[in-house]
Amino acid sequence: GPPALAVVSFITGAAVAGEVAWKLAGGARELAARPDPAPSTLRVHRLTDARGMEEFPTLSPDSRTVAFVAHAGGNLQLFVRLVAGGGTLQLTHDAANHLYPRWARDSASILYYSPAPDGDSPGAIWEVPALGGAARRITSSVGGADISHDGARIVFPRLVDGRVELVIAGRFGPVVAKAARTKVARLKAAG
Repeated sequence: GPPALAVVSFITGAAVAGEVAWKLAGGARELAARPDPAPSTLRVHRLTDARGMEEFPTLSPDSRTVAFVAHAGGNLQLFVRLVAGGGTLQLTHDAANHLYPRWARDSASILYYSPAPDGDSPGAIWEVPALGGAARRITSSVGGADISHDGARIVFPRLVDGRVELVIAGRFGPVVAKAARTKVARLKAAG
């Protein structure tokens, strides 16, 4: 069948040792190649049944929701779905691609990267409420971002004078520090 997202649970007795969002196209093969970590039961629960690829799955910090990217309306859009079941909610609807979702620590919002349509200009990091609503542009970037464990800072790459800088910034404020800088001959945004 088509690739789908699944939740894989390692269960010892009645206690769940951990849950992982896994893409069956490749993820299950990798998991099957690993030795059994302990005498336990492996249970796979399919989360989606959409046609096409569902990419960049990420499990919310509270382990209740999975966010992922899939094609809709000619672009890669951001979706969420409860692990326990129910319908899929499309969070983005605009004529742009949306990549690399990352959950905020409180599971209330998701950051994602949207490349520029021309492929030569920087794209942007956006934040959208996990239950839907208007997205907020955070900053320009040439790639995805990640959020600090306390949720106060983000790290992302940006292009300055032909060099890529890895930047740490306040999630709601100015640049805090430049973590690294490298020279690139030509950078083309992913997408």
